[in-house]
Parts: sequence; C-alpha cells; structure tokens
Amino acid sequence: MPPNLLHKEPAYFSDLKGRWCTWREYLGLFRGAPTGVMAVGEASTAYLTDPSTPPRLAEFRPDAKLIAILRNPVDRAYSLYHWMTSEGYEYAPTFESALRLEARRAADERFRWHNPEYFYNYMYLGSGRYGEQIERWFRHFPRHQLLILVFEEAMADPLRAYQEVCRFLGVSTDVLPGTPVRNASRVAAFPPFQYVLRHVVRRLPRTRRGRFATKEERDALLALGTLDRRPSPLAPERRAELLRCFESDIEQLAELTGIDFPARWLN
Repeated sequence: MPPNLLHKEPAYFSDLKGRWCTWREYLGLFRGAPTGVMAVGEASTAYLTDPSTPPRLAEFRPDAKLIAILRNPVDRAYSLYHWMTSEGYEYAPTFESALRLEARRAADERFRWHNPEYFYNYMYLGSGRYGEQIERWFRHFPRHQLLILVFEEAMADPLRAYQEVCRFLGVSTDVLPGTPVRNASRVAAFPPFQYVLRHVVRRLPRTRRGRFATKEERDALLALGTLDRRPSPLAPERRAELLRCFESDIEQLAELTGIDFPARWLN
C-alpha cells in the first residue's frame, strides 16, 4: 500500500476525485514496494460510488482483485456526516439539514465538480445504495474477483476478516498487523466554523519553513474546532425510518451477493 496515509486513497480511476495526479505519479506511489511483495494495492473508497471507475479499472487491470466492506447504510450515512463536518467539508449544522440539502445538491451540476470534497460524500443516503453499486461492478468484473465483507462482522472479529482478505489476495496470513485506532470519532463543535477553518487550511499550503504542510500539521489545525467525543446516537425511531428507504436496495444486494443482508440490517 502507499506508505503515506495522505496517498492511501489516490482515487486515480475516479473521474470525480482522481484528477490530482498524473498516470506517472499514480504508478510512482507503488515504486517503493520491497522485492518479493506478492500484491500491491490502494484503498480508494470513491471507487464504489463513482460510476466512471469500473470500466476504467477493468480496462487497466481486468484481473484486479477488489474488496468492498459494506456497513449498515444508515449508520454509514450518519458516520459520514460527522466525518465530513469534523474535517470541515460540510457546513450543514445538523445531519437532518444535510439530508434536506441532498436532492438539491444532486441536481446541481456545478456542485458535482466544484465542492470541497468528493461529490458522492455529500450524497449521504444516495451513496448507501450498495445494490446498484455492486451490480455496476459485476458488469465489468466476474463475481470471484470481488470480496464483500460485512463491516459489523469485521469489527466484531477483525482477525478473521484479516485472514479472509489475505486468503483472497493469495498472501500469507502469518504476519499480523498492528491495530492502532485510525480516524477516531470526533464531533465538530460548530460545522459552519469548521467549514471556514478548512478553507483557511487549504489557503495556507506552506509552512514558515518553506515546505508543504504535512497531513498531521493540517489535522492539528482542524482539531481546534472539534470535540474529542463520539457523536450522539441516532434516535431509534429515526434510524428505523431511514432504514426503510433502503429496503429494496438491500434486497437487491442480497440477491446479487448471496449474503443475507436483510437479516443483518433490516431485522
């Protein structure tokens, strides 16, 4: 994997997000792989939601092995909103107000290409329709090249999930990775302020020492507007109401994958 956390999601094969690097720069992310490494890869989450990705990736690597980790779509949408606000990409002050903005943003062609973050990350409900997304991938890749993991089960037993990934990739399961906490939950104290803070950070790309600021330095600035605690849980009745919006898509996902997602998420 690219050693720099800033580059672990290059999204090169996404038309909407991958315009930051050239083909040569993309390949350069993997040149440091040690001799004898059996597999190289990256972790661009945009590939699941961007319709442009499957055909582009199939043209480059039709034998690519693909891994999708799918989370309950309502929990994922709520978690995504809090990540977007804590990172300063979303100005909507509440989750409900962000949902009300979704339809207008989806119809705005200018917003699709000109916004602080990846367009589908603003589609909190739309980007959780996994059935249509997985179906799109199956049009370009055979089923056996796509490993689907259930997020909740991977969290409950990460060792088993890790071993399943290793077997799928054909690499050794002997070397166990460390499991430091990554992207621990934080809450934006006031999302509009955090949104402004992100714009300030983007306009100050260089430090006083004349080099580009690191991800850690930028994160330290953004931390000024966040609270070190988990978001309050969604009200159970609201969570159930939103989940009903996904019923038909979850059924489609189960038919495509043979995994009983309705039992995991709907019941």
